[in-house]
Amino acid sequence: MKSLPLRFAIFAAALVPLGAHADTIDAKARPYIVMGGTVVGLFLTGLGAMFILRGLGSRRLARENVAWPTVSGKILSTKVSENIRQISVSNRYVYYVPKARYAYEVGGKRFEGNVIRAGMAQFGYGHEAAALAQLAPYKTGAAVTVRYDPADPSIAVLEAAEYGGARNIFGGVLFAGVGIGGIVLAVWAGSLATH
Repeated sequence: MKSLPLRFAIFAAALVPLGAHADTIDAKARPYIVMGGTVVGLFLTGLGAMFILRGLGSRRLARENVAWPTVSGKILSTKVSENIRQISVSNRYVYYVPKARYAYEVGGKRFEGNVIRAGMAQFGYGHEAAALAQLAPYKTGAAVTVRYDPADPSIAVLEAAEYGGARNIFGGVLFAGVGIGGIVLAVWAGSLATH
């Protein structure tokens, strides 16, 4: 099986214009470049769109929850969970997510929530101390102000802010940009004459 750098070199060599073949492409490589560029381009563009929508959703929720009604609630429990995101076989990223479970009542009905701030569960903090500092005001048994969605009181937050929306949007733009580049490459490669 060919290694990834070797495959990339073969791919790049098929596109490099040399002498008399400056505006042509290898006939054997063309279908792989066109199909590969299209498939990878569509996948990355879709992934980018997903991240952008997630980031915009988190920001929208933060804008809306500022105006949500508030009620008194009570912290039931708190903890910091250690999460590991495997980046590669030998590289991993550890992040810490502060979690608070709280109870509140709306219209005589009891609800439980666990969202401190929109988007926090996805990224957390790089240091446990920062996650613990986020939980400092939320001691077990403490009274808190809970913001709830009037259309669906089961959706609630403790803080009217968001966390990580910009990262999602930035990452989404990068993925979508590379994906669109792959599609453009595939269309361009498909328009070249073969040799």
